[in-house]
Amino acid sequence: MKKLVILTFVLIFLSFVGFHFLLIKAPLVHYYSIGFFFVITVLTHYFLTKAAIKSPGRFPAYYMGGVTLKLFISMIFIVIYAVLNKGEAKVFLLSFFILYLIYTSFETILILKHLNRPK
Repeated sequence: MKKLVILTFVLIFLSFVGFHFLLIKAPLVHYYSIGFFFVITVLTHYFLTKAAIKSPGRFPAYYMGGVTLKLFISMIFIVIYAVLNKGEAKVFLLSFFILYLIYTSFETILILKHLNRPK
């Protein structure tokens, strides 16, 4: 989890610098999105590591279920925000998609490392 905290702080810093240099006012929801992904990743990682220990044969099903649940929760978040804030929707959607890819890739790497550890 230390790596996840470091990733989150690096993303906050890069977001601040990136929005500043692009001269785009960073929507506050971008930083909420980082927090959203941090929490979702922590929860997903916790449940997937427990599932891998408890029932390794069913792990692929748990993993796919976790990814699907994360995708649906993200879609609900996107739709609600885009409907309520049409003016900021494009910047939000782009930053949210980038964060989704980063956190999903990072989560996959963490899970694979956990599964490939010697027992």
